[in-house]
Amino acid sequence: MSRFVSYITGNEVERGKETFKSYLIDEEEEENDDELDKRASAFFQTDLAPHMLPGERLVTEADSVLSFTPFTEKKKGISGKLFVTNFKVSFITADRSSYEGPSAKRQRNKLIRDTDVPLTNIDAIYQVASGRRRKLTAGMTVSNITKYLELHCKDFRVHTFGFKFSPKDQNKKLMNAVVHHAYPSKSNLLFAFDYGKSLPKEDYMCETPLYEDISDWDMELNMCKCTKWRVTEVNKGFDMSISLPKLFVVPSALFNTDLMKASGHYVDGRIPVST
Repeated sequence: MSRFVSYITGNEVERGKETFKSYLIDEEEEENDDELDKRASAFFQTDLAPHMLPGERLVTEADSVLSFTPFTEKKKGISGKLFVTNFKVSFITADRSSYEGPSAKRQRNKLIRDTDVPLTNIDAIYQVASGRRRKLTAGMTVSNITKYLELHCKDFRVHTFGFKFSPKDQNKKLMNAVVHHAYPSKSNLLFAFDYGKSLPKEDYMCETPLYEDISDWDMELNMCKCTKWRVTEVNKGFDMSISLPKLFVVPSALFNTDLMKASGHYVDGRIPVST
């Protein structure tokens, strides 16, 4: 299968099998039709769906999308389905290699796969249509058919997708969904809020110390076995420094009066504290 690097096109699985078999025959002519059909069938599956996290919901999807291999000038790639959720853009190929074999367990345990793009990781979106390439920004609406979609990520990766074989209605809907969800107008529209709301309250409330109370700090010091340190409230009313927190840790040998005297020797009263 080393020569199988070009596109697998078409909507129907049977059409994909025939395309796949034509590539195999070029390299293994001696194999019979039954063996080729068996291998082609193993390559394709129709129940493609992204792995969803709690609070994650599917927004839209597009069939027969081409995902191009980087640095091949859109000459090599593979066909699959492109999904947009409220968390990520996910490309799922019909290749079962990520679901079966030795690497299957590792792949399933990953939060995101190599073909998943979290919406917050998208830095720029480019649309190629009618021979023109334009950058899509927040609030823009796509009304024409997109030929290529480029997602430029903050980790310097570039994902390029082609819609030559995708239905036109899915094309526009997916493009608008990517723009809308990649650039939320309010911070509470981020997926983190949906994820938090989906969890039972006991999983996220009163479990993480906020260090706004002395008991939180005492618990931290006991856990770290810091017997020579203490929590001070000398700055409770921000009388010593307006840029230091109300509570912080200092050596237990120092009294609050010592801290107040020392603060006069530092800019804005910011004495050295434990961080």
